[in-house]
Amino acid sequence: MRVGARAIAALVLGSGAYGATVATPPTGTMPPDLAAAFGARPLAWNVSLSPDGSKITYLTPSRTGGGTAVIVADLKTGKMQAVSINTKTLHPQSCRFKTETRLICVLGGVGDIIGIKLNFRNLLAIDTDGGRPKVLAANSGIFDWMPDDPGHISFGGGIRTDVLTGVRGPEDASLRRPGDVHTDSGGHVRLRASSGTPTFAGHLGSYYWYARPRDGRGDWIKVATVDLDAHSRVSVEGFDESGDNVLALMPRDGRLALMRIPIKADAQPQLVFAHPEVDVDDVLRIGKYDRPVAAVFTTETISYEYFDPELKRLSKALTKAIPGNPTVNILGESWDGAKKLVEASSDTDAGHYYLYDRDKHTLGTVATVRPALDGVPLARVEAVTYAARDGTKIPGFVTWPPGKDRRGLPAIIMPHGGPSARDARGFDWLAQFFAASGYVVLQPNFRGSSGYGDSWFAKNGFQSWPTAIGDINDGAHWVVAQDYADPRRLGIVGWSYGGYAALQANIVEPGLYRAAIAVAPVTDLGLLKEDARYLNIAPLIEAMVGSGPHVAAGSPTRRAAEIKVPVLIFSGDKDANVDIGQSRAMDAALRSAGRPHELIVYPGLDHQLDDSSARADLLRRSAAFMAQAMGGEATTTALAQPLPGTRDR
Repeated sequence: MRVGARAIAALVLGSGAYGATVATPPTGTMPPDLAAAFGARPLAWNVSLSPDGSKITYLTPSRTGGGTAVIVADLKTGKMQAVSINTKTLHPQSCRFKTETRLICVLGGVGDIIGIKLNFRNLLAIDTDGGRPKVLAANSGIFDWMPDDPGHISFGGGIRTDVLTGVRGPEDASLRRPGDVHTDSGGHVRLRASSGTPTFAGHLGSYYWYARPRDGRGDWIKVATVDLDAHSRVSVEGFDESGDNVLALMPRDGRLALMRIPIKADAQPQLVFAHPEVDVDDVLRIGKYDRPVAAVFTTETISYEYFDPELKRLSKALTKAIPGNPTVNILGESWDGAKKLVEASSDTDAGHYYLYDRDKHTLGTVATVRPALDGVPLARVEAVTYAARDGTKIPGFVTWPPGKDRRGLPAIIMPHGGPSARDARGFDWLAQFFAASGYVVLQPNFRGSSGYGDSWFAKNGFQSWPTAIGDINDGAHWVVAQDYADPRRLGIVGWSYGGYAALQANIVEPGLYRAAIAVAPVTDLGLLKEDARYLNIAPLIEAMVGSGPHVAAGSPTRRAAEIKVPVLIFSGDKDANVDIGQSRAMDAALRSAGRPHELIVYPGLDHQLDDSSARADLLRRSAAFMAQAMGGEATTTALAQPLPGTRDR
């Protein structure tokens, strides 16, 4: 961890221009224990800048390994203060400065109610030295920071809450109705959503967004309709910088575009930004009032279309100044705008945080994300396309093992989770580990992935699983046809939906792969709907999975006898995203079919297996498993410590 300009050599930028370079990190050799190095949790994440830009707060692994600690670092003195706020069930998920001396933190965890695992969130205020902790809300996270009022925040219904005492003010009685209610940065209630009703059986229907003028008074005006049955749904993203318009992601030509909607009766949305090939994913907001500064989208990498010309110039200059021309995200700024918190990473840079000082023209490192990988030669990632069996060009990314000839390698096909997600070129600890172990890794953005518009998403990767799985397997055929991979040494690895795909791909094409690894996988589509039956998301899960013959045909548990290769499954027993019952059902089905397999369970861990020792264990077991299945030709590392996972028997 590097903290503050005194701990690093601050880099002077040319006066009047952003002309500077940062020393290139040294290259070295692979660490002796690959699994420990690549499986280690990041040392810093969810970094936030204080109002005057003199401090940062961030999350870091606690000394217990699986817990999370909050750190406040003084960038002037280099002093670091640990803020202890862990409970037995809730852990910090993010923290942000309310003032220079007071934090607002979101705590999260998984609870179990009558056998149903649920995610919980509490809001906690605490001093930067760990004093005066106060729970402000239970199971709530939607609130307005009210930056001009240092003593209060405001919840959805305009309820002012004291950040020291937790005492709440009166609620606006006119807002006591179903649906979300949101305030602007001044605490005025100006946005609300009104729930609709399903149009007919099997459809989710619509709901509506309303807004009112800046003074928080006057008539409510409908600004957007959200069709819950559509893939490209309207997503309201708050107000623009003027406060006179609502920003929203809206369907346009089959993709999501960023639109501005004037708060006037019968006003027509106005285009802010659209990309001709991909969806707009988000709006980047920074500063005192969370001003919107960029549209976020993903082509090969995550990209930002800045609205502010000065930020656009700064972003380009920083990309050139930092080694490797990484993706640069201007993550935050001091309230006077003079200091910028910058995040930069790439395929060969696991990530660093920097502080840019406009007045001093300096750029200094304030945090290294994965110091265990500093100086380690990371794998290059290249964007590729390949033809599916119907001729469709499938985009993807190939991670090349450092120092290896690109011919006849053992290969891993690694479909992403979701399925409503996508991969991008950048640092991926799982892909990098397998590349460091000697494998070429292909990550396909198969049809059913999000980000490419409605036609690419199809009916999603579950209802359209034959297309999605076909695209994934066609990627395996492609790496062989290119002579990148040895057809006798193909494996498939996936997490969540990717784990589902790893299993289903072996059912669709027995003999294509030598082994499959599934982490927290969906294994039975019917069980997925059953798991959600008591949750408020049940209609969404029902609509996502659908009904019909594809449910049985697309459930690996029901076709376990068709899997001809050894299978390794990992799961946490506190997973609220994909219940461990899915993994146990697959374990039982494979056992009944007499198929070689193993289920490893990590007690107390959730969907992300967010524990360094557990992740290192997962990587060690995975490397040994794949090496054995492929004849032992891929490099592995010896087990360096007792295994925390338990075989589920």
